[in-house]
Amino acid sequence: MDASIPDHVASSFADSEHQGFVHLYRATATHRVDRCPDGWTHWGHVVPQLVDKPAVPPKTPDLSKRRERDVLAGPTYGRGELVLTVSSNTTSASSSSASAQPAQYALVHNLHALMPEHFMAIPLFGDDPAAFRPQTSDLVESDLDVTWRVVRAYHDKGREAVMFFNGGPLAGASQPHLHLQFCPFQYGLPPGPEALARASPSPPSASDPSAPAPRLALPWTNFYLPLPAAPDSLTLADLWATYQRLLRTSRAYLASQPEAALPEAGPKRESYNLFLTARHMHLVPRTDRLVVVPRVESARPGEEGGEFRLSLNGLLYLGYWYVGSEADWRDTQRLGLGDVLTRAAYRNEEYHG
Repeated sequence: MDASIPDHVASSFADSEHQGFVHLYRATATHRVDRCPDGWTHWGHVVPQLVDKPAVPPKTPDLSKRRERDVLAGPTYGRGELVLTVSSNTTSASSSSASAQPAQYALVHNLHALMPEHFMAIPLFGDDPAAFRPQTSDLVESDLDVTWRVVRAYHDKGREAVMFFNGGPLAGASQPHLHLQFCPFQYGLPPGPEALARASPSPPSASDPSAPAPRLALPWTNFYLPLPAAPDSLTLADLWATYQRLLRTSRAYLASQPEAALPEAGPKRESYNLFLTARHMHLVPRTDRLVVVPRVESARPGEEGGEFRLSLNGLLYLGYWYVGSEADWRDTQRLGLGDVLTRAAYRNEEYHG
């Protein structure tokens, strides 16, 4: 069944969009930016419909507990939302019972998709409060198992995809029910940090499991590791060890920072974006979910100054940007794409341009 996942997603998405169940935010213009100091391609999408979305609230959402209305809960979903249900090949890492059933996941479309085949894998917890894991949780083995099966299925079809996880309140998530998002590589190219990782020689420390994970040559801190085996021979143990090493590296890094430079202790401080492709795993620790962009070209007639808040989830750290107008895009570029991303993450003191 895994091999058919990409075809299921593609056909289901096309049908759901045609019937109006999925709303695709279509860009009226897409700008390719190759001249950023980080050295990789960014894509700026102008989507006028985003202007009509409610303004990003300044208050950080509480993602630590289940809400009374859990829109991701399942197992039933709205019309055109569910693609299929899959069982993990393993039980949750937190399961101690030998008779525990394999974890169940729903693959569902993002009903407000930013690109075709933008979908999610959602663990189904049922009504057991003890089984619920919020978006502030780290992943467990069954999450990585299902994620890898999706990523590998796209790889085997010759259409690569990336998983991005907005882990914690400062990473850009809005729903507390744990969920993992996927999108195919856009424009036939690996997303920015993955392209840089593939073009960079793997440092010696990458193959030493006792060493911290290396960083990409970026203005902000992006830890990464090459996967230790080819896609057809990679094991869940390989994935789990790679993920744990990235977590250890990030937490040791945070422990080395001055207290004044850190968000408040707890879920905010532990926020990070995680990316997985068929070749690498990346982790970006986060310091904020919003960056304020001064209005210059996007100022209203008769208005002096002003600003807008840009919400940064994992898509932006992949180089996929979405704004409501050409003027907003020019103001974002005026501030500097690399500078925007650095303001909501940790400055990479190893980066020297």
